[in-house]
Amino acid sequence: MASLKDVARRAGVSVSTVSHVINGYDDISESTRRKVLQAIRELNYHPNSIARNLLLQRSHTVGVVTVGQQSISHPLFNQLIVALAAAVEEADLGIALTVYDPEADSVDGCLQRWHEQRLEGIVVIGMAEESPLVQAVARSKIPAVFVDTQASGPKATWIASDNRQGAYEAVTHLLRLGHRKIAFLQGVPNGRIIRDRYEGYKQALQDAGLPADDTLYEQADFTKEGAYRAAERLFARTVPTAIFCVSDLMAFGVMQWARDKGIAVPDGLAVVGFDDDPASEHVTPALTTVRQSGYEMGLAAARSLLQLIEENTPADPITLPTRLVVRASCGAPGRARTESRQASA
Repeated sequence: MASLKDVARRAGVSVSTVSHVINGYDDISESTRRKVLQAIRELNYHPNSIARNLLLQRSHTVGVVTVGQQSISHPLFNQLIVALAAAVEEADLGIALTVYDPEADSVDGCLQRWHEQRLEGIVVIGMAEESPLVQAVARSKIPAVFVDTQASGPKATWIASDNRQGAYEAVTHLLRLGHRKIAFLQGVPNGRIIRDRYEGYKQALQDAGLPADDTLYEQADFTKEGAYRAAERLFARTVPTAIFCVSDLMAFGVMQWARDKGIAVPDGLAVVGFDDDPASEHVTPALTTVRQSGYEMGLAAARSLLQLIEENTPADPITLPTRLVVRASCGAPGRARTESRQASA
């Protein structure tokens, strides 16, 4: 049986373009419209149950929303989108991406645009629960799935990695190696997923009988450059033996700072990241990190959204497991830290 994707391939256009032709949108050229209609006739295409029920009212398109250009360049985002797109295309749905800029885009404007586009539903990726856009989508009548954002509503649910447990296992690994002075490098903005990682960090220290030490806490934006500067600030006031970073990209910045200061990783400083960025096994030394699967997130988000669209009821929230990947950036505490303190001066 032919699908919307088959029609798009035969006509040489996108799935969204086929959807627009079927739904009578006036933003399609006449020549393109003729090609699509010809492909529909040749393939004897008939919409599946979702498309048939919504044919006269909807767009056969789901929205994907994230914040900032940095998000869409993240490897985890790319994995998620590939899995999500493949899964929704099986249901004859395409995707439309919105990169939300809180400085330039109004919440009401976004909601109005999505209403005009007649989106089937929305997947919101990696935005803080406190975001006005997240809160507005959660309250709306649009079927929505939040990824790595624990927001919910009458037609909304969420998918997230077990960030707390992942951080707990990472810090426990450092403790077992003998580290007692473990710094925490937090990302800004500080959403729920980052707070969960901090809670996992604190719980591991508490279970080891170690008190919280505010001097070992530092924050930066989610960039190598920001993490580099944060390491400079951290070592200006204290000298940890290990640093747990809330993202691999930040860990790369810390490792670059250590290299520039003559501090060997892992002999002089152990570093752990979070994400399992594909680059993490290729940096020197290879980065110990917490793996979360963007592919599994994408599949889970697609399944939950399709359930919302078909049944009009939200699926239960899903917490996906993480796994510690031990590589070469961690070892037992090294030599006395006087050399490191001198290097950071």
